[in-house]
Order: sequence, then C-alpha cells, then structure tokens
Amino acid sequence: MNIRAVELLKTKRSFVKKSKSAVSKGKKRRLTKLINLTEEEKDILYALKSLSDLTKFKILLLLQKQKLVSVKDIAEILKISPSATSHALADLKMLDLVECERCGKQRCYSLSKSKKGKKIIKFLDKIL
Repeated sequence: MNIRAVELLKTKRSFVKKSKSAVSKGKKRRLTKLINLTEEEKDILYALKSLSDLTKFKILLLLQKQKLVSVKDIAEILKISPSATSHALADLKMLDLVECERCGKQRCYSLSKSKKGKKIIKFLDKIL
C-alpha cells in the first residue's frame, strides 16, 4: 500500500468524492413529515406488532368467527392452558381489541366495539 492510501484509511475517509443529494431540502422536509406517524397510526402499529404472537392472532380469528367465547372454550380450541389464554386475552384487552363480560362463573370475550378496535379488525380483514 502506498502512503496516501494508508493516510486515507487512518482518517476513515472514502476514496469516493461526495456527490450531491438527489433529494432537495424542501422535498426532504415533506418526506420527513410524511413518514412521521400519528398517535392513531402508532397504536395500530403497536397492535399489529402484538398480533405477531400466534396465540393472540388465533384468538382474534376465533372471535371473528364466534361472537362470544369463554376463556375455557378458547383454551380447549387452541389447545393451550387457560392461564396462557387469559394472559393473551389481557394483552388484547389492553389494546382495546376485545371486550370481556361475565357469563355465569366464567369470563367471556368478544371483539371490541370501540372505534380503534374496529379499525384494526377492518385492517386485518383487508389483508387476510
């Protein structure tokens, strides 16, 4: 290696000259505003991230087919423990995707009737 190459490597500079950006400053500002998410979009993204868990996703699909299902029945259908079912349902409830009500001694769940919950369910319907 010649001395010049060694000097360039020591300073971590590239051999390639800087080129002008293909995007203007005004366009960059507009693009930055475009990719900034609203709170509603962040909520939807967080819900979708949570639905990457297969158990939660299956529960949501089950509740789309059957309007009201008990925790015990969900656990039997999905072949998982009632406690794992309850934990998944608690997460879905925090995301406002499901609602809970008493059915005698048991807790029964259904899809949420909230605006946010309906938006996420509608979005899932479109992609499935």
